[in-house]
Amino acid sequence: NPMPLPPSFGALCTIVFALPAAPLAQPRIIILAHTWAMSVAVALIFIFNPYHHIWLQKALAVGITVSGMAKFGILNPPAGAVSLAMLTYANSASYSDHGLLFLIVSTYLGCAVCIVVGMVWHNLFLGRTYPMFW
Repeated sequence: NPMPLPPSFGALCTIVFALPAAPLAQPRIIILAHTWAMSVAVALIFIFNPYHHIWLQKALAVGITVSGMAKFGILNPPAGAVSLAMLTYANSASYSDHGLLFLIVSTYLGCAVCIVVGMVWHNLFLGRTYPMFW
């Protein structure tokens, strides 16, 4: 019973479709920020034992994710929710390695779909340029 898509895609779509010229809406930032967030979450999953210090795991996940994104210049607020969602899943009763892999693949596919649909929407229908840069 894998966890559904991360809850960050609503916020990601809002940014891509409402703020297409913003730096945080650009494809490179989206992919790198989500990759960073998932890497932080996976590292914390393997550092901590399941069901131990869950509050600390979640706090570290969001803190490390956001500070790392700011440090690397890849700030994308919805990606912070990805690390939190992955740790929530890792500490649930339905956790499995296959479910974690599903969550990683679905995150990348969701980002790709959001970027591609944003490109089609802005470039074909609205006459705007998206992405502004890669």
